Amino acid sequence: MMRALSLFVVAATLSLAAAFSGALAAERASLRSQVTATRPVLTVGDFFDNAGSVASRPLFRAPDLGETGTVPAPDVLRRARAAGLVNPASNGLLQITVHRAALTITPDDLRALVRDALMERMGLEDPDALEISYSDNVPNLSADPAALVPVSITRLTRSSRSGRFDAVFAVELGERTASFAVSGFARETAEVVTLARRLARGATVSARDLQTIRVPKATLRNDTITDPAMIIGMALRRPQSPGRLLAPRDFEEPIVVARRSKVIITYRLAGLTLTVQGEAMVDGVKGDVIDVLNTQSNRTVQALVTGPGRVSVQPRPAGRIASLQEATQ
Repeated sequence: MMRALSLFVVAATLSLAAAFSGALAAERASLRSQVTATRPVLTVGDFFDNAGSVASRPLFRAPDLGETGTVPAPDVLRRARAAGLVNPASNGLLQITVHRAALTITPDDLRALVRDALMERMGLEDPDALEISYSDNVPNLSADPAALVPVSITRLTRSSRSGRFDAVFAVELGERTASFAVSGFARETAEVVTLARRLARGATVSARDLQTIRVPKATLRNDTITDPAMIIGMALRRPQSPGRLLAPRDFEEPIVVARRSKVIITYRLAGLTLTVQGEAMVDGVKGDVIDVLNTQSNRTVQALVTGPGRVSVQPRPAGRIASLQEATQ
């Protein structure tokens, strides 16, 4: 009985020792092969899993924002031990890759900051109403991703006459703040109507022939067309190409009666309407008074163009009988 109890005690002791040894092994600090830094200084906890109470102790300076470098594993282990880390595991590593995280600030990000600031200053509400262009190429910038405001405008000027602007930005780099300057032009734009494709002289404009584009507001004339309804159904006085600014003088009423085409002549007399066949002697748009040959009487009359293929002769003071005779002879 005593022998069996002794064996049980020995077995239990061995089991507890094995469990304790396993727990110690599981909690042993373990070196990582790759480190991503989010701060200027790398700590024990950045390099090791299970760093424990010494995790916040500094070891190395991090690379510059967005940069990647390597550190020899023996140097990391030596400094970690000096910082108080007990029996760290190297995992057979020879060097550690360290990357410094960074927030990328693009030229478009800077453009948006300039646009927002100038819109507020100029009292504009539509973001599309202000076109921002740079004088030179602007590179991507790296900023501290942990900064509350990674980049901000510290100075901004603009000429109201030329539209030229100069801006200075503050870029947070973690341990310091850098300045970055850009210049360019901020031009107010307006939406105008232009042709979407080339049209020949005399072509009648439809909605599918038009497009809207934005152009610098300073290039507009007082009569520049901005409403498509003004020219839909109108005819071009001369050939026009896409993108060109348009004005009312570029259009005219479309020809609805062509020279030598057959027309219906309507004679309107008091209480009587008479229609006969005729032939237009010239082109005519709606509202024109043109010469028309009455093919029944073989006489030329002046008639008002009222629509496609239709003209109207108004009564003359000579009286009803004379007008009827002219129409039927």
